[in-house]
Amino acid sequence: MNEQTMFDRANELFTKYEQAFNGALNGEMDMRHFASFYTDSFIAANRMG
Repeated sequence: MNEQTMFDRANELFTKYEQAFNGALNGEMDMRHFASFYTDSFIAANRMG
C-alpha cells in the first residue's frame, strides 16, 4: 500500500468517525455503526507492564 492510499484510507476513516460523532451529539446514535470503528479486542500497556 502506498503512502497516498494510506492517507486516503485514514482520511476516510476520520471523516466517517466525525459524521458518526456529530450524529451522536444530535441524538442520532447508532451503536453498531459507532462500535464498528473499534477492534474486538484491545491491548493496553503502561510503565508497570
